[in-house]
Amino acid sequence: MNPFTTSLNRTSYLLWSVLLIIWVIGYGILIDATKSNHTGTYWLPLRIMWGVVFIGVSLLVLVRRLQNSGLSVWLVLLSVLPLAGSLLWLVMFFVPSKELA
Repeated sequence: MNPFTTSLNRTSYLLWSVLLIIWVIGYGILIDATKSNHTGTYWLPLRIMWGVVFIGVSLLVLVRRLQNSGLSVWLVLLSVLPLAGSLLWLVMFFVPSKELA
């Protein structure tokens, strides 16, 4: 279940996807709460850090799921394309795990 050390099966991928969606909702709340602040770019480093953590964890989770399914990890490059990234995210829920010998 830990994406930092092992590959992810479909159930773990679903759990991490839900956690990342919650992270994005929190990011939206952060943006909304700080946009009317009159301190200029005071909140900008926090916004950048929040986004970088999201991108890093989401790419790591996708790479681990690709490894578990036996697909090339280079497919993670598709995640930067808007439509292809969304489709890849959905497809990974249905691709079965590779058989262990």
